Amino acid sequence: MSNGDPAATAPLTVSGGAITLPASYSDIHVGLAIRYPELEPLDLDVQGEAIRDKWKRTGSVTVLVESSNRGFLIGPDAAHLTRYTPAAYEPTTVAVTQGLEQNIASSFTQSGRFLLRHEDPLPLTVLAFVPSVEMGG
Repeated sequence: MSNGDPAATAPLTVSGGAITLPASYSDIHVGLAIRYPELEPLDLDVQGEAIRDKWKRTGSVTVLVESSNRGFLIGPDAAHLTRYTPAAYEPTTVAVTQGLEQNIASSFTQSGRFLLRHEDPLPLTVLAFVPSVEMGG
C-alpha cells in the first residue's frame, strides 16, 4: 500500500472484525502504530545485600533471549544507546536462544538502571537481564 498511496499511513477503523480499504491490494500489513518498544528494569537491588543506597555502574548487560532477532539497542538511557553487535562468527539471519552480551557506556548512578529499545519489526523475546555491576563511585 505504500506506493505513494495516502491509504498507506491512513488510520483505519476495525468494524465487526474487519477493515474496509479504499482500494484492492495484494500485500497488506496491518498493525498498531507503535513507535518502538522499550524495556527498563527497576532499580538494581540484591536480596540480603544493602546496595540500594550505594552508587552503581552497569558496564555491560547480558540479555537472555528466546527465538529472537538480535536487532536491539541498549544503554544507560534513551539518549545513549548502543546497537548490539554480534561477534564476527555469529550468523545474523537466524533467530537465537542465548545470552547476548553488550558493553554500555555508563556512569555511576543511584539506580543502576539501563534501557533496551527494539526498533526492528522482528521477534525479540527477552527472558532476563543479567547486568554486570560495579559498586562505588
